[in-house]
Amino acid sequence: KKIAVGLGIYTLTQTIGKIFTHDDFYLFGEFASKFLSVDTARAVQEIRKILSKFEDELGVIDVFSKYPTLDVIISLQALSRLQKSSIEHAKNQVKKKGLDAIPIRTATNDDTSSVKPEKGRKSFPGKDVISDLAHYSVFASVAYGWKGSLAIMGKFHWGNLKALLKRTNIRENDIIEAKWNAATHRPAYFLVRDIRRKNLVLSIRGTLSAKDVLTDLCATAEDFDTFEYESENGENGRMAGAVAGESQPLRKNKIRSRAHYGMIEAARSVSRMTQLKIAKELASSGDTLVIVGHSLGGGTAAVLGTMWRNTFPGLKVYTYGCPCVGPFDCYPVKNNDVVSVIVDGDPFSTLSLGHVADLTVMVSELCKDKVLRDEVLQRTEKRITEMTENDLAWCSKKYNHFKGKMKGDLLYPPGNTFIINRQDGNRECIDIRQVSHTDFNELHLSPRMLDLSRHNPNRYEALLQELFQSISNSNYHNLNL
Repeated sequence: KKIAVGLGIYTLTQTIGKIFTHDDFYLFGEFASKFLSVDTARAVQEIRKILSKFEDELGVIDVFSKYPTLDVIISLQALSRLQKSSIEHAKNQVKKKGLDAIPIRTATNDDTSSVKPEKGRKSFPGKDVISDLAHYSVFASVAYGWKGSLAIMGKFHWGNLKALLKRTNIRENDIIEAKWNAATHRPAYFLVRDIRRKNLVLSIRGTLSAKDVLTDLCATAEDFDTFEYESENGENGRMAGAVAGESQPLRKNKIRSRAHYGMIEAARSVSRMTQLKIAKELASSGDTLVIVGHSLGGGTAAVLGTMWRNTFPGLKVYTYGCPCVGPFDCYPVKNNDVVSVIVDGDPFSTLSLGHVADLTVMVSELCKDKVLRDEVLQRTEKRITEMTENDLAWCSKKYNHFKGKMKGDLLYPPGNTFIINRQDGNRECIDIRQVSHTDFNELHLSPRMLDLSRHNPNRYEALLQELFQSISNSNYHNLNL
């Protein structure tokens, strides 16, 4: 079934690609310019441009057109086994050296233990951060409105407003603005006051409509301007005079920022519509701005938080199930104002054009070298726990050889990134750990690699709420990020 679904998706992608890229299909461009909105037409042209340079510039090999389908499927199977064997070999090496693979914080309902992070590494979010993550996961989920609530949680509310008020417990007069319908490069969002926590909350919705999908598909990385402002006396420049129209001489220090093109455009759109409202509200209330979002909304929030990082003092960004946003050496991936939570196995955390390019390169190598592919299948025919150490080491060596050929332009989740999941063998325990961006270097093949239930905002909300309740009753160190 998974192979059939995969082939079906591939065929659909190929069909769309032919429509977008065929040289003789000039009428499509005419149609886009005359009958679509400016933003939608621009998004379509961007997608067409991406598809046209898939192999030459992006490095994505069309393996199904170059090799027989059966060879591709067998090569995918061999690659999956190589990956698993390489991971198992690495685990065994760690055990031999007497080291813990990754420090993990486990929370249970009766947890009274006291856990410290590895020296020199901040492995666990502070209790106040977990409190915020659990609290604002609801705000991120409810951005999907009553339709999302019904589809995702099975709960019906009479309209988007009712869903927002019921789930967040805010008052109606604390809603500053709510845009429930998305446009191309302009996601749905709402802006509300969180009186109890003295925060102003901007929640950006993830993918729910066809126009959101267009934003998703504009997946190449582009540079965008971000500056650190410094006044003449050396102090950080802020938007102190934005509301009154005042200005002061500032020096601009440009920082390197690069991200998913669709998210950049979405962030710019939300910025145009909300920045002045937020500035006025914060000037009168003295509150702190918090930007939250799930999925595409989380990526847009991270980019927007980077654009505003020296505009609104104390700005915080919380993302849930955030997809790949930008390169690891650029903002917003380097932005420490961003905290990202990812459920272990969420398929969108390692899915960018660079990841796909690397995958197709390795599959292509195995399609060309059938002798090597057959040896991989032979050495890995047993269960991974029954494989010899010699076979595991051989598989690890071969896989590392493949990794040396991976040249894709990888994008990563943003900010301080935490993996959360239920503990194997004890479903009442929840693990949360901070990971480095290198943990998202590879697209791993597995039967559950397209398990969208791991991306469900309700899962994030449930895990974080349960985690917070657990640590509230335990002796948990408040470890600040």
